[in-house]
Amino acid sequence: MANCAHGARTGSLAFRHARPIAFAVVCGALLASALAAHAAPRVRMESLSPRDARVQSSLDAGEIHTCAVKNDGTVRCWGGNNAGQLGDGTTTERHAPVSVSGLTTAVGVSAGTTHTCALLVGGSARCWGANLNGQLGDGTTSERHTPVTVSGLTGAIAVSAGGAHSCALIHDGTVRCWGRNADGQLGDGTRTDRHTPVAVSGLSSVTALAAGIDHTCAVLANGTMRCWGFNAYGQLGDGTTTRRLTPVTVAAFSGDPFARDAFAVAVAASNHTCAISAFGSVLCWGLNADGQLGDGTTANRSTPPDVGVSGVVGAIAVSAGSLHSCAVDFLHQARCWGDNAFGEVGDGTLTDRLRSVQVTGLGTALAIAVGGGHSCALQGDGSLRCWGLNVVGELGDGTTSNSSTPTVVAGGSGGISARDVATGGSHTCAVRASGAAACWGRNGDGELGDGTQTSRLTPVVVSGLPNVSSITAGRHHSCAAIADGHARCWGANASGQVGDGSTTDRSAPVDVSQFTTRGGVSAGNDHTCAEGVLDDSECWGRNADGQLGDGTTTDRHTATGSGLGQLVGVSAGGAHTCWLVANGTVQCSGDNSAGQLGDGTNTRRTTATEVAGLSSAVAIAAGGAHSCALRADGTVRCWGANGQGQLGDGTTIDRSTPVTVSGLTGAVSVAAGGSHTCALRFDGTARCWGNNNSGQLGNASTTDRSTPVTVSGLSNAVAIAAGNLHTCAVRVDGAVLCWGENSSGQVGNNSTTDRTTPVEIASFRANVEPDATLASNGHRVLLTAVVNCAVDQKVTIEMVLAQGTVIGHGRAVGKCQGRLAEYRVQVSVRQGAPFTLGPAEASITATVREGHKVVDVQEWDRTVQIEPAP
Repeated sequence: MANCAHGARTGSLAFRHARPIAFAVVCGALLASALAAHAAPRVRMESLSPRDARVQSSLDAGEIHTCAVKNDGTVRCWGGNNAGQLGDGTTTERHAPVSVSGLTTAVGVSAGTTHTCALLVGGSARCWGANLNGQLGDGTTSERHTPVTVSGLTGAIAVSAGGAHSCALIHDGTVRCWGRNADGQLGDGTRTDRHTPVAVSGLSSVTALAAGIDHTCAVLANGTMRCWGFNAYGQLGDGTTTRRLTPVTVAAFSGDPFARDAFAVAVAASNHTCAISAFGSVLCWGLNADGQLGDGTTANRSTPPDVGVSGVVGAIAVSAGSLHSCAVDFLHQARCWGDNAFGEVGDGTLTDRLRSVQVTGLGTALAIAVGGGHSCALQGDGSLRCWGLNVVGELGDGTTSNSSTPTVVAGGSGGISARDVATGGSHTCAVRASGAAACWGRNGDGELGDGTQTSRLTPVVVSGLPNVSSITAGRHHSCAAIADGHARCWGANASGQVGDGSTTDRSAPVDVSQFTTRGGVSAGNDHTCAEGVLDDSECWGRNADGQLGDGTTTDRHTATGSGLGQLVGVSAGGAHTCWLVANGTVQCSGDNSAGQLGDGTNTRRTTATEVAGLSSAVAIAAGGAHSCALRADGTVRCWGANGQGQLGDGTTIDRSTPVTVSGLTGAVSVAAGGSHTCALRFDGTARCWGNNNSGQLGNASTTDRSTPVTVSGLSNAVAIAAGNLHTCAVRVDGAVLCWGENSSGQVGNNSTTDRTTPVEIASFRANVEPDATLASNGHRVLLTAVVNCAVDQKVTIEMVLAQGTVIGHGRAVGKCQGRLAEYRVQVSVRQGAPFTLGPAEASITATVREGHKVVDVQEWDRTVQIEPAP
């Protein structure tokens, strides 16, 4: 049953539809004259919004099985397999993850009761498992043990598998469903099963979707929510227990004005429903016999309660199972409530909980997935842990023993491939699947965060920055959201944009003073903004134009509230800021000389003013002196400076109100740079427009474009970021590609030559395969490291393998291939007890050299599964 994470940013995690990471989820311009006047204008771009429809879960739990997308676009599943729901071609239950056959470009997965569906780059979906009611969508009712294509489904940006039906969100904001329909869960006004997708009646501008056992719910761009199907326990939230064959509106909250009509994400499961409000509270309704609504009672509810689940504040993710529910709060703590017969609440007991309790022994959680009697969470370091019922291997730890506290999933942690990317003035940063961050390019103000001011032509690791959930880059500073809720910044700080209470440049990360973030962080030219714990936003740094939105023009050296509420996203531009409101509108403040505030004037504003005529926005991006919004129908509207065509309307005329980007449909994220703009489409391609003097549009030319052009050679992209004069993207396999200006090495390919088409950055596609082979005597284990480094370089791989008290060491040296290559490493334990079959922890260091010079050092860990030799 589908769960959706409140992702922090979508434009650069695309994620955001968030790109998959190792077993991860995440349920993601100035005029020419002004460019000269303002030196290096704001670069960054992010499309920052948890409500972006393109947030597609890459971790999900069904009734007795769990599936996750790996960082290479493949899918692994484990647990019950009676109907082939694991997709490995068998019906054999698996106690550790196995690969789903034939999937290599997955960006999301959803586990139903006994079937599973995956969303692929390109907008198609494939399903497998039980099919009695046509829930696989292939036009038959034949059970399938390997994936089959959903017939006639195109342009999908999210998929959700329910009890015996499935649904997909389309890039235009509509919904298609198929499968069982006895209770109207397909929403087409009938009770007839459908073996191929049909449109849900009267539903548009959808931004999130979740299918339960026999009902379905959707969130709309205006912050309202609609549900349909089975309703015997009030799970549709309309105040009745009447079955609905078409969508009905979930009753508005009465008594919590902060939450009313402000849903950020919804989750439907069994016979209850949960949602996150823009305020960050979790509200549940429907069946409550086991306390799964978390309100301290066992009374059913047919409408959302006035107050949220006790103990959950600033929620970023929620998932509802059969009889229990879980959420992740702003401190990235996992909390669960409801039935606990098998330890699925995770507090070390078997006592049912009517209010939420913290999961014991779990680190910083990024995402949560709840099944029938088990729960799983993704941690900030890329590892995956599960707890609860394990009779058929639901926990994936290689056993069938229940656990009331989290256990490690075999092969569940990630490598150093990218899961987020950010482009600054003349530098670039990315987050690896392990939660570490790396930056490259200009470093004159310490913006790379490695403790030096030495520019780098290839990535260097940011010092002391673990468990990064998202990253952002300004003109000469950088910031990261950490999985413990903190925000940390580094680099230029003359205006206080680092937020540590000083104006001292920082060459290594420091904490933003007295601030905790619920979502992402966005860096502008010389200021920074972030989502607050509740539904607010705080900013710090330069404020000469009122870009902090606090009603003054006073610089702030620590986080200062904007006074706005109902916010679900923020993006900082050159000297202005835009905020996404829960009802799908946008407000902006700051410099307005080119109309970048979108209010129909050129008047500077020190408090936020609403963008004129804009609705159904699901993501925003503020550039140098222009702004853009992604709408729920997959179109993009922009306003502000347009001297180089960065608004994409076919002209070079500034606009003080939004205009539609010409010929662009199916967009899933948008990124605004100094004076160019890019959009990622559902099919994994990208379109860019505007200034192109350094090749930042990626179309093999340096000619400005006032309408979108296709980025050459880029496919299967899941994230995009636009800098001042360069652009970067993340591909589904975790590779980072950049193009455009490279005078400071910001493209990261070990040169300073501009690039007019994408080039791959070497150090972002490395890992260790999760399958290890045990030699006959048990004292040797053969593993495979996967590394991408440049031709003429050499890699040395050091590996430590630990299984309890048994510890082995291995080393391999190889020539780099200029592509992703495998390197076999033999790990040996010289004395004492041998290795045995089962899980073990691998710690790996890969050192890349050119001649005698070390150019890259990467470290990563993951759990591997030791198996017998074939």
